[in-house]
Amino acid sequence: MLRGARDADQGVTRVSETSRGSSPFRRDKGYLKMSRTLKLLSTTGAALSLSSVAMAQSASLDIDRAYAAELKADASRHASLLQSGGSGYDGAFHIGDASGNNRLNINGHLATRWIGNFTDEDDSAVVSEGFTHGFEQQYATLSFNGNVVNPQITFNISMELGQADRDEGISDILRDAWAQYEFEGEGEGFYVRWGQFQVPILNEENIHNGKQLAVTRGPVNEFFQPSWSEGIMLGYLADSFAVHFAATDGVRNNFAGGFAGVPYSGSDGDIALSFRGDIKFSGAWEQFDDFTSFRGSDTAFKVGGGLHYHSGGDTGSTVGGVTAEQTYLMWTIDAQYEADGWNLAAGYIGSDTDEAGAMATDVAAHGFYVQGGVFVSDQWELFGRWDALLLDDDFTGGEEDFHYLTVGTNYYFVPESHAVKFTGDVLWAFDESLSGAGLGQGDTGMLLGTDGEWAVRLQMSLLF
Repeated sequence: MLRGARDADQGVTRVSETSRGSSPFRRDKGYLKMSRTLKLLSTTGAALSLSSVAMAQSASLDIDRAYAAELKADASRHASLLQSGGSGYDGAFHIGDASGNNRLNINGHLATRWIGNFTDEDDSAVVSEGFTHGFEQQYATLSFNGNVVNPQITFNISMELGQADRDEGISDILRDAWAQYEFEGEGEGFYVRWGQFQVPILNEENIHNGKQLAVTRGPVNEFFQPSWSEGIMLGYLADSFAVHFAATDGVRNNFAGGFAGVPYSGSDGDIALSFRGDIKFSGAWEQFDDFTSFRGSDTAFKVGGGLHYHSGGDTGSTVGGVTAEQTYLMWTIDAQYEADGWNLAAGYIGSDTDEAGAMATDVAAHGFYVQGGVFVSDQWELFGRWDALLLDDDFTGGEEDFHYLTVGTNYYFVPESHAVKFTGDVLWAFDESLSGAGLGQGDTGMLLGTDGEWAVRLQMSLLF
């Protein structure tokens, strides 16, 4: 141990040997060697430190480059998917190409009902018990629609798969089966449709089953409702008005019976022409796709009317003889108003049948309805409806006037959407109901034939 060090341990301050008597040369040479070593080590450490920093920076750059490459590859994959088309849901389940020229939508509607009917069994030839109830799958509809070649050429094929307990024939499964061409340029707004479709006469019939206010359309509409038919339809949709004109095989009516559409059948007409026009004073056309008006909606108001003429008897029929010897005329006028959380609709329907075969001759019928709804919260809606059906006594053989009251509520599981909806209502017949479900009121839940008959109807509806 150096003495200076030892002295230092002893608390004495002395000068060390290095500064006192040894050869300065030898001492300097050793010092230089140690100094060079220390410098070398320091330089090496610095180099290693710089190298590690450079390596870290290089690794970081490599990671950044790899991440950028992955992002670029991912973007390329998305672009490739877009270029090759895709699938998804935007109000309809769909598949199609990126150009939009070819697209297939799949829509559907499920409606399950429970109906409890109350009648006076002592006053009915239809039922033997005062209370009748049961479930029914009223609607199970699938629709395949979209466009091919370009967005101007559209199509719709819809099938009604419900009502399995009603022994309906296979011919009743097909509903819509049409194609349509929509013009562009100077002809924008015009369209031509061909195939099988529901003639455009009654306003309620032009609104989807799943977007009605009550469980089903009212008794007046169900009495007059036209059937699907085959033919061609022309139309024009402008900002403030719309017109539709159709030439078809004709429609069903309660005075001749049967459904038009069976090829060369007696139910077909020699000529059948239908017309409907609407004038829109405010709002958007899309607002009239349903009867309800959610809170926050803009005001919308339109007035419309329709006319149908059907004549037969001069064309041969494969079912024997000629087409039904009759002239059938139906007309309507209606109005629809929607506001911020409430709505109103009203209409009148009339018909006249001349020489309607064995059932009746020169029979006239008239119907009126008024309905309205109001939201008491964002999801609960209350509604009410009155129907009046006025018939010739040549047709009924007795009661001529029939009045119905409907009151109920809707609950929308998804606010501002018909996707999932519960509807509960009560339908009451003030007067003796029409007898015979074949008159087109069977879907209302009325058994038709007693005085003061009423029905409780509960329905869950799923629309996609």
